[in-house]
Amino acid sequence: MVNFVPTRLLVAQALVLATTAQKVGTFVYRAQTFNFTYKVDEEHKATFSYSGFPWWWNPDDSGDSTGLLSHYSSGPHPLRQVGPSTYTVDFKGSELGARGFHDALEHSLTTHGVIDVPDDGIQPDDLINLNYESVDCISTNFLGVKILFMRVGHSWSAGKFEYRSPDRPRFKLVYKIRADGDVRIRVKRGRSGTRRFRFKLSERLGAQRTFKYYVLEQVERRRSHDQWDDLLKYVKRICPEKSLKPGDLKQLFVASDNTINVQLEGDLLTLTRV
Repeated sequence: MVNFVPTRLLVAQALVLATTAQKVGTFVYRAQTFNFTYKVDEEHKATFSYSGFPWWWNPDDSGDSTGLLSHYSSGPHPLRQVGPSTYTVDFKGSELGARGFHDALEHSLTTHGVIDVPDDGIQPDDLINLNYESVDCISTNFLGVKILFMRVGHSWSAGKFEYRSPDRPRFKLVYKIRADGDVRIRVKRGRSGTRRFRFKLSERLGAQRTFKYYVLEQVERRRSHDQWDDLLKYVKRICPEKSLKPGDLKQLFVASDNTINVQLEGDLLTLTRV
């Protein structure tokens, strides 16, 4: 008998964008007493982890829970694309293999009473095929039920992050984050480019306060104030073919220590640390 109910999921209602391409980030499925996590890294590999308490554990209980929490992880394993927005975890070259992965996870879940074997044994495709519902949501099957992994935002760290388009003339976007939270932005197209615009990071939380992201705000200075509309005007001047929207480049999502995402033309651009 299954000891979890899909309607109990505590997931963030993240921003849904019109793309289903694979993106770097951490995605979490939350049940009443356990979490599943998939971390997708810059090398297009995924690491799965499980952490959970016994089925009888009460999260509202103030008693000592030391020793009750268990962990299991597997990976990183390559992700192989099998559809427009679907990837499968590739266990080739792994000593564990898909069967070993399922057996180890089944042992942990059975020990804690999350599932009862053989009534609720793990299926061959459970947690193996990952479908990007959006850039912020991954779906997969578990015990015959579709479950959702929602993106979890990370905290920012100082550094220089860059995006370069594959086509010519090159479109280049640079975000330089300083230790004090100031951000310098510059856009280039071929030999043309904007000046450096300065803004500051302001943390935001999404629905249910579980999804962290950042909004770039104006920095007060004595002589001048960089306005967001001015940045977009400069970008439009050197990239007239782009259909810019008022919120473009303004929201920043931290996918990992080395990757950030920003919105442009209804899609997410991935900027990597340089």
